[in-house]
Amino acid sequence: MCMAVAVFSAAAHASSLPTTRPALVGMRPWVPAGFHVIRDIAYTGRPVRSQSLDIYVPDIRTAPRPLMIWIHGGGWSSGDKACPPGLGLLSRGYVVASINYRLSREAIFPAQIYDCKAAVRFLRAHAAQYDIDRNRFGVWGDSAGGQLAGAAGDDQWFEGI
Repeated sequence: MCMAVAVFSAAAHASSLPTTRPALVGMRPWVPAGFHVIRDIAYTGRPVRSQSLDIYVPDIRTAPRPLMIWIHGGGWSSGDKACPPGLGLLSRGYVVASINYRLSREAIFPAQIYDCKAAVRFLRAHAAQYDIDRNRFGVWGDSAGGQLAGAAGDDQWFEGI
């Protein structure tokens, strides 16, 4: 079962977002003790940054955990997975993934939806490898990421890939 939480930002917030990916590439979020991040996993098999994800997992494996997937915003033309806001969920028993998708200058709509769905399918297929409960996924995002989160759920509307 997949839960989509669409979070849309006001225009004032959108204007404060970074305008290019390279500005965020070197940023690294704080990761709580007992967890680590695996960066730049190619969820389509293509080694390109725009189709990669980061996953934040516990250092010590226990029972499979629910997963929250963050989809960044940026008006379809900017943004990056580098600093997801939901890392506080790690200490509450979740695994967190943050995905990149092809931006509008790289691919036209609905490629972004296809990328997000491909990331969800990849995470389900590799759930055991990352200590994820494959039946407990949540998806959320900001701005364009909120719209993509709404389309990345289990519905079949955009499954034409």
